[in-house]
Amino acid sequence: MHKSFKEAPPSMLVNELSKLFNDRMRQKTEALGMADGWRRMFFHLSHNESLTQQELVRKTHLSAPAVSVTLQKMEAEGLVSRQSVPEDQRTTQVRLTPAGHAANRKVISAIHDTEREMLEGVTPEEIAAIRPVLEKMYQNLAAKGLHSYE
Repeated sequence: MHKSFKEAPPSMLVNELSKLFNDRMRQKTEALGMADGWRRMFFHLSHNESLTQQELVRKTHLSAPAVSVTLQKMEAEGLVSRQSVPEDQRTTQVRLTPAGHAANRKVISAIHDTEREMLEGVTPEEIAAIRPVLEKMYQNLAAKGLHSYE
């Protein structure tokens, strides 16, 4: 570990770890032939039968145009389907297709592989010790209205 990390505040370490993890996931996602931004869509759509585009905007913290463009690309690849809600033609429901579920399983596998890489040499006891601290840090910021995993 670089000498400056020993003196860095926890927030810097968390931020750098997150950046490294996301950079590695970007590499793996792109190797699977998928845009990196699709991971967030897969995550939220795989945990819900369907979501509106506005719900995806809120959950992914992406702009409405970014979500729309991403969904257009995913739809063109056959990974999602979008349908207008009959009661409100302005509302679009989005769901994963069977091909989308299959692609999501590949992304989940890449996430697990990356997590194994990250945790190499870390004991179960060390993980058990740090998890409550990370959860408390998350809750401290989430209490301020910053939610990622709604």
